[in-house]
Amino acid sequence: MSLYSYRAIDIHGKSLKGLQDAANAFTDINTWGTPKQILEKLEKRRKVLGPFDLTVQVSYGGMTLENAEKSIRLFAKEVLPEFQSWKEDAGTAAKAANA
Repeated sequence: MSLYSYRAIDIHGKSLKGLQDAANAFTDINTWGTPKQILEKLEKRRKVLGPFDLTVQVSYGGMTLENAEKSIRLFAKEVLPEFQSWKEDAGTAAKAANA
Protein backbone atom coordinates (compact mmCIF):
# COMPACT_ATOMS: atom_id res chain seq x y z
CA MET A 1 0.00 0.00 0.00
CA SER A 2 1.47 3.34 -0.98
CA LEU A 3 1.15 6.75 0.60
CA TYR A 4 -1.22 7.65 -2.23
CA SER A 5 -3.69 5.05 -0.90
CA TYR A 6 -4.35 7.20 2.15
CA ARG A 7 -6.65 9.87 0.76
CA ALA A 8 -8.00 11.19 4.09
CA ILE A 9 -6.40 10.35 7.40
CA ASP A 10 -7.30 12.16 10.61
CA ILE A 11 -4.22 12.99 12.71
CA HIS A 12 -4.58 15.41 15.60
CA GLY A 13 -7.88 16.61 14.16
CA LYS A 14 -6.45 17.36 10.71
CA SER A 15 -7.85 15.76 7.59
CA LEU A 16 -4.98 14.83 5.30
CA LYS A 17 -5.46 15.03 1.57
CA GLY A 18 -2.42 14.35 -0.51
CA LEU A 19 1.29 13.92 -0.20
CA GLN A 20 2.07 17.46 1.02
CA ASP A 21 -0.42 17.21 3.89
CA ALA A 22 1.04 13.84 4.85
CA ALA A 23 4.58 15.27 4.80
CA ASN A 24 3.50 18.25 6.91
CA ALA A 25 1.76 15.96 9.43
CA PHE A 26 4.89 13.80 9.67
CA THR A 27 6.97 16.89 10.45
CA ASP A 28 4.38 18.16 12.94
CA ILE A 29 4.28 14.95 14.99
CA ASN A 30 8.05 14.69 15.34
CA THR A 31 9.53 16.16 18.48
CA TRP A 32 12.12 18.71 17.44
CA GLY A 33 12.88 22.26 18.48
CA THR A 34 13.78 23.98 21.71
CA PRO A 35 13.02 22.17 24.97
CA LYS A 36 9.95 24.41 25.37
CA GLN A 37 8.72 23.64 21.84
CA ILE A 38 9.23 19.92 22.39
CA LEU A 39 7.30 19.98 25.67
CA GLU A 40 4.46 21.90 23.99
CA LYS A 41 4.27 19.28 21.20
CA LEU A 42 4.36 16.43 23.71
CA GLU A 43 1.64 18.09 25.79
CA LYS A 44 -0.62 18.31 22.71
CA ARG A 45 0.07 14.63 22.04
CA ARG A 46 -0.70 13.75 25.66
CA LYS A 47 -4.06 15.53 25.45
CA VAL A 48 -4.98 13.37 22.45
CA LEU A 49 -3.46 10.04 23.54
CA GLY A 50 -3.20 10.18 27.30
CA PRO A 51 -0.02 8.70 28.78
CA PHE A 52 2.34 7.38 26.10
CA ASP A 53 5.88 6.09 25.65
CA LEU A 54 8.42 8.19 23.80
CA THR A 55 11.13 7.19 21.35
CA VAL A 56 13.84 9.78 20.77
CA GLN A 57 15.97 10.36 17.66
CA VAL A 58 18.78 12.81 18.38
CA SER A 59 20.91 12.51 15.27
CA TYR A 60 19.60 13.62 11.90
CA GLY A 61 21.32 13.63 8.53
CA GLY A 62 24.41 15.78 8.52
CA MET A 63 24.58 16.37 12.28
CA THR A 64 27.94 15.98 13.91
CA LEU A 65 28.37 13.57 16.78
CA GLU A 66 29.12 16.59 18.98
CA ASN A 67 25.78 18.25 18.11
CA ALA A 68 23.88 15.01 18.62
CA GLU A 69 25.47 14.60 22.05
CA LYS A 70 24.60 18.20 22.97
CA SER A 71 21.02 17.56 21.87
CA ILE A 72 20.54 14.43 23.95
CA ARG A 73 22.13 16.05 27.00
CA LEU A 74 19.85 19.08 26.68
CA PHE A 75 16.84 16.79 26.18
CA ALA A 76 17.79 14.76 29.27
CA LYS A 77 18.20 17.91 31.35
CA GLU A 78 15.25 20.02 30.19
CA VAL A 79 12.61 17.73 28.68
CA LEU A 80 12.89 14.27 30.20
CA PRO A 81 12.24 15.23 33.85
CA GLU A 82 9.00 16.99 32.88
CA PHE A 83 7.91 14.13 30.62
CA GLN A 84 8.61 11.58 33.36
CA SER A 85 6.57 13.62 35.86
CA TRP A 86 3.54 13.25 33.59
CA LYS A 87 3.81 9.46 33.80
CA GLU A 88 4.13 9.67 37.59
CA ASP A 89 1.06 11.95 37.72
CA ALA A 90 -0.90 9.50 35.55
CA GLY A 91 0.13 6.57 37.75
CA THR A 92 -0.92 8.40 40.91
CA ALA A 93 -4.28 9.33 39.37
CA ALA A 94 -4.88 5.71 38.29
CA LYS A 95 -4.09 4.40 41.78
CA ALA A 96 -6.44 6.94 43.35
CA ALA A 97 -9.23 5.98 40.93
CA ASN A 98 -8.83 2.29 41.79
CA ALA A 99 -8.76 2.86 45.57
